[in-house]
Amino acid sequence: MIGSQEQITYTVEVSRAGDFYAPWWRIGNMGSPAQVAAALRELAVRIDRELDPYPNGWCRHRYEMHDYDGVLLEHFTGPVRLCEITLKLRAAATRAERVTLLDLGCPSAMWS
Repeated sequence: MIGSQEQITYTVEVSRAGDFYAPWWRIGNMGSPAQVAAALRELAVRIDRELDPYPNGWCRHRYEMHDYDGVLLEHFTGPVRLCEITLKLRAAATRAERVTLLDLGCPSAMWS
């Protein structure tokens, strides 16, 4: 089991195409960097399944990742072409995997 200092939290919101104020997906959770990465990749797969073969339009996308103290590690808020949303989520998953114990400020990592 990982310690609370080794966990990160994330929040993802995606609006419906063409309506930035109509939520389509809203999800968030806490876990190790590997768990967060897996969850973001799974969300990308789920969204991919629901998209038309050639999605058009724009959506509003918000993504945040925090350390255990609530310090913001990464964020994005803004319009994204709907056909690019799964690419953004997969890229965020890759960045989540790269979060280290030093990034999280874990005292045990500072002496390793």
